[in-house]
Amino acid sequence: EVFKARAYAKAIETLTNVDRKIETKKDAMKLPGIGKSIGEKVQEFVDTGKIAALEELRSGDMKEEAEREAQRKGQGEAFKFL
Repeated sequence: EVFKARAYAKAIETLTNVDRKIETKKDAMKLPGIGKSIGEKVQEFVDTGKIAALEELRSGDMKEEAEREAQRKGQGEAFKFL
């Protein structure tokens, strides 16, 4: 889980600093630190304007539970992006 949180943090930084529009999973996967899984999340966002897993995390009880679990595992840093 720590590696996954780091991968998402790195992907967020990469996508924030890219100087062109990313419109597909394929576009995203050409960037450093963006693999298949994150590329799929980018495609979902392009298609729908949302990422279902992120929306779930942002909603009430699940967010609180996930934050508690992350803190317990020492991964709270990843939640600054939510």
